[in-house]
Amino acid sequence: MLLLFITTSAQEPIYMNSFCDNSTLVSSSYKANVDTLFSWLTTDSYESDGYNYTSVNSNNHNNDDAVYGLYSCRYDITGYFCKFCITTASNELSRRCSNTVGAIIWYDICIIRYTNQSFSGKVSLSPIWNTTGTRKIKDSSEVKKTEDSMESLIRKATVETKKFWAVDEFDWVENEKRYGWVQCDRASGWMIKISTRIQATEKLVIVDAMMFDEESLNGDLPTIPLTAVLHCTNNFSEASKLGEGGFGPVYKGSQEFRNEVMLIAKLQHRNLVRLLGCCLEENEKMLVYEYMCNASLDSHLFGDEEKRKQLDWKLRLSIINGIAKGILYLHEDSRLRVIHRDLKASNVLLDSEMNPKISDFGLARAFEIGQNQAKTKRVVGT
Repeated sequence: MLLLFITTSAQEPIYMNSFCDNSTLVSSSYKANVDTLFSWLTTDSYESDGYNYTSVNSNNHNNDDAVYGLYSCRYDITGYFCKFCITTASNELSRRCSNTVGAIIWYDICIIRYTNQSFSGKVSLSPIWNTTGTRKIKDSSEVKKTEDSMESLIRKATVETKKFWAVDEFDWVENEKRYGWVQCDRASGWMIKISTRIQATEKLVIVDAMMFDEESLNGDLPTIPLTAVLHCTNNFSEASKLGEGGFGPVYKGSQEFRNEVMLIAKLQHRNLVRLLGCCLEENEKMLVYEYMCNASLDSHLFGDEEKRKQLDWKLRLSIINGIAKGILYLHEDSRLRVIHRDLKASNVLLDSEMNPKISDFGLARAFEIGQNQAKTKRVVGT
């Protein structure tokens, strides 16, 4: 298995709730400005740090049809994962709240809001909603422990670190773990305060403002404890190190990881490296991949003579076809239309039967359905 230190995590956005303001009839020019705003949201969200706001006016500078909008992704979500959530949210908001003067929609990793009133620098106390799980609280001490832990996270987010978000785990009862997340909106002061499910088969116990569970912290990937990662790589020893890529070192983990993870990665194809799980603890961000015993294609193309001899033309053609099938899946058949943007021999791994598997999606970009080109402000690829 492979461990790759990265700066993002894969996400599949989950719809939580929405609110439509039907208090005022909207004009056709206002509706057109809302559509323009949605287009800006999806474009800007890829290049930003996960948050921005703007206003849209008609060409006649009529402030009566001005639209103010913002988006905000969870603080650890940026790039195309943020854009994918914002795009999904924009489409859903257009469906749920068409022809409304204002609206807001929550997903587990992003928020979109628009209105006819400027909200920059103002604290918003509405709308407010909550949801509860089915697990019954046994006594008041459990509630008190949860409240104290969440209040501690609020202090950490707003006073101690001033990062405006915090996430942590805490002991609950009977050796059960709880997970909490607090995030403040960077423009209007919304507070998202969440406590999450028990680390077992139980569901949500207490949820304030937005539902959140352990899996949504790390996307749809299983969570792997840092202690297990340290153990299986012998504390990241040089002996376990397989190599180093553009985002950091890669280590080999022992077979014990097979008992720690489940395969539920979103991109699944025989010519894509399989993503097994992730770990987000103590400022570490790691992805766990399946172990490819024949290393990367470049080690065979440009390595020692014995490895080069293995690549006869029949095998080379098979590898080329496998890479093409993987790219075709990413471009046409996957749940996301993904452009890899850094395809090279060192990012093609070979399994025990020399089947190619495309890896390293750190520079990848998701396209919308029907989109065939895009602009970027960053030079990528090697």
